[in-house]
Amino acid sequence: MITVLDDNTQATPSLSSALRSEWIKIRSVRSTVITLGVMVILGIGISDLASLAGRAAVTRHAHHIINPVSQSLSGMLLAQIVIGVLGVLAFTGEISSNTIKTSVAAIPNRTVLLTAKLITFAVISVVVSELVAFACFFSGQAIMSGPIATASISQPHVFGAVAGTGLFVALLSIFALSLGVIIRRSAGAISAFVGLYLVLPLLVAPLPSPYSTDISKFLPFNVARTLDTIASTSSSTTSFAPLTGFLLVALYTAVMVGVAYYLLNSRDV
Repeated sequence: MITVLDDNTQATPSLSSALRSEWIKIRSVRSTVITLGVMVILGIGISDLASLAGRAAVTRHAHHIINPVSQSLSGMLLAQIVIGVLGVLAFTGEISSNTIKTSVAAIPNRTVLLTAKLITFAVISVVVSELVAFACFFSGQAIMSGPIATASISQPHVFGAVAGTGLFVALLSIFALSLGVIIRRSAGAISAFVGLYLVLPLLVAPLPSPYSTDISKFLPFNVARTLDTIASTSSSTTSFAPLTGFLLVALYTAVMVGVAYYLLNSRDV
């Protein structure tokens, strides 16, 4: 709450107050629950379908080899897109409804406002993304068990691959939220997010070698494809090791967050 000082000036609300406000806002918006529900259904559903397809392929062709961890996490690609869209809407929704002026009036310190929004959304993203990632893994292994040598969460690097995939999805949601702050329009920010994540790799692929491979390994989409590998310390000339790739995308996200802070504080709402 905003308190009134003795000299009749208003004190800036604390971060804890801003966090409570953001939590109330994000849980009261119907689109948040719907979008997270779609993320859960698509993520687990597509992963289970991929696991069924993998089981069928191995059943028909005994020499067919698949990575059981990667196969069971196939649906996380769609989960990344869905939660990225939600990240954009977490800010642009306030712009389109013009409630951002109310938010700024209640919390004049825009750094505190954006920090509270980022923390609130990051916590939700991490919890939901990890739940979906582990649900995909366990259901996928159950589906593939029998004809396929499935993976156990206690095996070396498997827990890191599953947990790392969930963290990567949450990281992308913060990247998308920052993009929403920068662009301020839902359609433009969503298009930019999808373009950077899905379209850019398609544009880079036709480039002559070695330019295509040298550029591709820096793209978030290709980094995501390495995170569910169980050889977490491996690397090649065409991709970074999973941890290196994750830290690279974390750097991209940090830059986007920094730009978002700067623009939010320098522009009119």
